[in-house]
Amino acid sequence: ALGLGSPRRSVMYGGPPGKYAALADERGQVPGSKGRIEEVFLRHTAPLGGFESPELVTHDINKPLTEGKLDSSSCCSGTCCLRCCGGCCCCLFFVFLAILVWVIPGILGIVGGYTWCQITVALNVFEWGQENTCFADYEVKLATTPIGMNTVPFGYLIAAFEDFYTFDPALYNASGVADWDSIQRLGAELPKRLWDGTWWRGNELGYLVLNPFFWSQSGIVPASIGLGSTMQQHAVMRPLLEEAFTLDNHLQRWIRKSVRQMFDDLADDYGSLKVPDDLQAWVHQVLYKVVFDKEIYWSDAIRFQMMQSALLAKGTISQAMPDALYGIAGYKDLSASINKEILKYKDLVEDRWGSDLLGQDCSPSPSCSLQVASGIFDAFFAAGGASVPAAIAAGLGVLYSSSETNPARDFKIPDGMAPQFFWEVLRYFPPVYGVPYWTKRPTCIGMSEGDTLFLNNTDGMTMPCPTAQPGTITGAPPVNQWLGGQRMILDVGRAQWDKTKWGSDADQFVLRPLETYNENSLGFAEMAVDKTVAHGKNDRSCPAKQLAIAIGAIFFEEFIKVNWAVSNTDIEMDPFHGFEQVTSFELYAQHGLFGGEGQ
Repeated sequence: ALGLGSPRRSVMYGGPPGKYAALADERGQVPGSKGRIEEVFLRHTAPLGGFESPELVTHDINKPLTEGKLDSSSCCSGTCCLRCCGGCCCCLFFVFLAILVWVIPGILGIVGGYTWCQITVALNVFEWGQENTCFADYEVKLATTPIGMNTVPFGYLIAAFEDFYTFDPALYNASGVADWDSIQRLGAELPKRLWDGTWWRGNELGYLVLNPFFWSQSGIVPASIGLGSTMQQHAVMRPLLEEAFTLDNHLQRWIRKSVRQMFDDLADDYGSLKVPDDLQAWVHQVLYKVVFDKEIYWSDAIRFQMMQSALLAKGTISQAMPDALYGIAGYKDLSASINKEILKYKDLVEDRWGSDLLGQDCSPSPSCSLQVASGIFDAFFAAGGASVPAAIAAGLGVLYSSSETNPARDFKIPDGMAPQFFWEVLRYFPPVYGVPYWTKRPTCIGMSEGDTLFLNNTDGMTMPCPTAQPGTITGAPPVNQWLGGQRMILDVGRAQWDKTKWGSDADQFVLRPLETYNENSLGFAEMAVDKTVAHGKNDRSCPAKQLAIAIGAIFFEEFIKVNWAVSNTDIEMDPFHGFEQVTSFELYAQHGLFGGEGQ
């Protein structure tokens, strides 16, 4: 889950903005390329999933791409160690040192604790003591042990590896509901309960508690994904996001033309479509056009996709990393790249909504334009930018996978039913698993539980925790993201499988009437709407639902299965796998079947 996939070089050989790049093979050759390449985008993956901002250079197609590239002589100088080259001696040394000083003592501590419990059990066998509760007590202690600079419990972090071991969430103050009726009822209360301070939301994406470090350089307060902003900040952002993601006929035509162009260019210039990487890049191009009415190069979309993949991979796993290793693990570079992207969006936000934001208050963030820019970045990297490509990838998996894990092998989309097909993909492979909130917020650093509770004011005036002293190593303030709180999860993913609502075949991949999806879906948090609260400005449903459905439906309307083949059909699929519902694969173009616009 920490990797970014195999390296891929992307090049652009001129043409107007929006023209897709040719994709070079590992030797730097570009099938079907036309003359001199004007830009070369080098993509390389750093160890431990590190991210390095790509470099753009001018290069001739007839010269090897290795000329004038990375200087390995400075490999072990300062912070460039893990960023410039993988596998050099000092990189391995620092990784080994990290294991020695952090991982191994932790493992030994766990083994030692369980060994002690085994000894006490043995003693009790001989009736030397009363009923033994050592294992139960130790499990509670282990599950609640705070890890990392943001005090996230070990029990939550180990849940990412549930095939290995899973703690009862109740041990670390987490609970949830998965039935459709309960989620509909509780979700409908979200706008009101958050607005009146009864409930609270943090820096969370579904089940994941994200590391605030990655937003710390942007200057927004709280340093959080937009879903964890204050109520007043959310009230400013919500109407603009609804406007930004509004779907109209012009956009639908552009999306259709765009996906046709992608199919043609990837087939002609590279001969393949990488799933999900190329899907993420294309969806980013679409969202950028929708929000800012600007077309971006494929190389820019790939650059964003790299950063997006790094953040999705590191967003929660980084919580387990000691702050002393943030630099060597690439987290500081990633945070700087995120900040740079948000600042770029800030200028675009001011161009589009500057007059609307005059006089608006997004304190303690320095400006509403910055707050909105950060919220748009969040939508690009996660809400739609990750969920829509993941759903399209699952749909392609259904069409091509011969694995027993495919719920509908040899499936063919009936004519005119691409929208139903994509809807069923969204239902069966839910891209969003949960909608979280806290019935009791975590205790702010340096404050008591009572003082923290006092911050939850009514009428949308809930305040964030005071900013703690920045860490001497990371330069970012730590945030208590769990201790003292009580977390609740609305498992909307499981609700999409609830047989009491969807019928006895809810666990099967079956196309259903569009009316059924519209009436029963909770996957877009459709229940979290209350126009009586702040005139709807605190609604928590997805503001881009119709756009997301249109993107997926248009993709499969234009996708022609016989035009693409997969070399290995053993594509594994798991609707509720935390990190990868569908294993990555590559579709290869069947040359001679493409005819420009005639998809």
